[in-house]
Parts: sequence; C-alpha cells; structure tokens
Amino acid sequence: MRTCEETPSKIRYANIGIIEGIDASQCGIGAVVARLGEAFPCDEQALFTVAAHDPDRQVTLALLSALGAGDVSHTYLPGMTGDERQALERSAEILRKATASIT
Repeated sequence: MRTCEETPSKIRYANIGIIEGIDASQCGIGAVVARLGEAFPCDEQALFTVAAHDPDRQVTLALLSALGAGDVSHTYLPGMTGDERQALERSAEILRKATASIT
C-alpha cells in the first residue's frame, strides 16, 4: 500500500502520464477507484481531489482533500492569486444561488 507522501502536482498530472503511455484514460479511472478502496478501510487520510462540502463557503467544491474511513478530514486550498481567489468566491456564490433555486 502507498502512503500519502505524493505531491499534489504528481497527483494532478497522473492522468496525463497514463494517456501518453497508452492513449487512453480508462485505466486511470480504475486506478483511482482501486486506490480509494485501499484508503477508506485503513483510514489512511490519503490525498484525493474530490467534491466535498466546504463549510466556509456553504457549497460543494472539488479540492485536494484528505480522505479516511469516515469522511473528508481536511481540505487544502491551492495557492491562488487575488484574482483567482475572487473567481473561486464568485463560483461558490453561483453554486449557492443555483442550489437555493432548486431546493
């Protein structure tokens, strides 16, 4: 079993390496599902980019998160410029409004 010592950039670009190696990404999907299957039972707190509720923004966002047996234990915001942070906040607001309109 692997540990969560992998860097976010290594994780972010893993699929590109798979596509370049075999001209397909379906193996990447299977590898991620298998890795999730390893992480949950052992409560590894492994790092995955997953959609989870962000309590600060009151919306679900897909960010790098530590996953264990119970749930997401920590979410990591990437380094962002001021403009990027404003764009994230605008996106969160749009998602909040869309959710409110259908509930």
